Amino acid sequence: MNCNPGGREEKIFTGGADNSYVNLIYPLFSKGRGTYRYNGIWEAPDQVLISKCLIDGSKGLQTGLNDINIIDHPELLIRDTRYPGFRPYSTYYGFIYQGGFSDHLPVVLDLHCLR
Repeated sequence: MNCNPGGREEKIFTGGADNSYVNLIYPLFSKGRGTYRYNGIWEAPDQVLISKCLIDGSKGLQTGLNDINIIDHPELLIRDTRYPGFRPYSTYYGFIYQGGFSDHLPVVLDLHCLR
């Protein structure tokens, strides 16, 4: 979808219907965290949608809101020269090679085996 959690595109895609998926990135995004920075604002186009059975553990695997994190270690960030704060240390900044990692921060999800 390439949009932020809860965005207009998400509502159009789902038809506003209640579904059996949970967006684990939304709570982090609602606290101002994101995986991509655009014009000095953190966004979260890298979303993690899981089936509700992963929350209740009914299929032998379990995860939850405390099991997801956006990895923002200092070596993955660089001071933003256009806006206050930091941005991901990307391989390219525009057309300039800077030798970084990615323009998106990684997301890690812990899964717990119950059986």
